[in-house]
Amino acid sequence: GLTLSTVIIIAALGTGDTETDTLTVASLDGTTHDIVVSVAGADEPVELVNGSFEDGLTGFQTAGSAAAVTISTLGGLTVNPTDGAQFLALSTDTDFGGTIATDAEIETLLGISAGALDGLGNGDAIEGSVAQTTFYLAAGSTLTFDYLFDTQDAAPSNDFAFLKLSPSSIEEIADVELVGDGGDTGWLTYSFTATDAGNYDLGIGVVDSGSSFGTSLFYIDWMAIV
Repeated sequence: GLTLSTVIIIAALGTGDTETDTLTVASLDGTTHDIVVSVAGADEPVELVNGSFEDGLTGFQTAGSAAAVTISTLGGLTVNPTDGAQFLALSTDTDFGGTIATDAEIETLLGISAGALDGLGNGDAIEGSVAQTTFYLAAGSTLTFDYLFDTQDAAPSNDFAFLKLSPSSIEEIADVELVGDGGDTGWLTYSFTATDAGNYDLGIGVVDSGSSFGTSLFYIDWMAIV
């Protein structure tokens, strides 16, 4: 029959997990019957919070140099929010406080394999900064956010910005080769439409690649689910 231990297991089921148990019930005539119960688990939906960074870094884990700022003028480029009064700023230097994270520290926070950043093909990823959050996406819903990559670096170095949206693999968003020496993307919009419902981990970051000379910056704002 259904025991307390079974109930505890069912309460802990995640998406993709199942638990099956057999209940034995007695009829009025005294005969017994077995009823097989199968329960499929689903993650508890996590709401996206602070998508415009009005509450600083609330709801985000970070490594490296990360802050919610009202304006950035680093490298001679003036950057303002696209929504509200603040936006997320990440740097490959200590421009926004903190201590620069190594590529290994970034990979650990994101839960990706060692060398995954190098595997994007931009050379040796050395150090940088990253922010991560978790939220629920219904099937067919779309995550959007604005981003801007700005670099003070130049070839042959190829610093880059990236994202990791589980369960998808890590992908590059922009790099020095795309924007040119000392260039930037301007504000652009990223979007992802979920085919499967569930909680998704989003990691966004920027790293030095090839050398640690020349700062690169990655800005994020107006993160929303539609």
